[in-house]
Amino acid sequence: MGNRNVYKWSLIERITVALLSFGGNIVLTRMLTTADFGLLAMIAIFTAVAYDISSCGMSDGLILQAMTIAPLLCSTAPWDCCLGCPSF
Repeated sequence: MGNRNVYKWSLIERITVALLSFGGNIVLTRMLTTADFGLLAMIAIFTAVAYDISSCGMSDGLILQAMTIAPLLCSTAPWDCCLGCPSF
């Protein structure tokens, strides 16, 4: 039952973001000139690509890598008692 709740809120978030983005674009088309809006659209493409690249699972991999390396680093660190790392 808990997983369905997560999916529901994730769907609500995606729909809300899409609607707000669409509404923002409508407002911008009325406020900007055609050339300025075209420049904004080109910048938005690069921003979207950068966001997709940054969210392609690297954070999960880094967290997993940190979890496997952390005990080794903590056991060799002289300050392990200050950080709360277990000494081996």
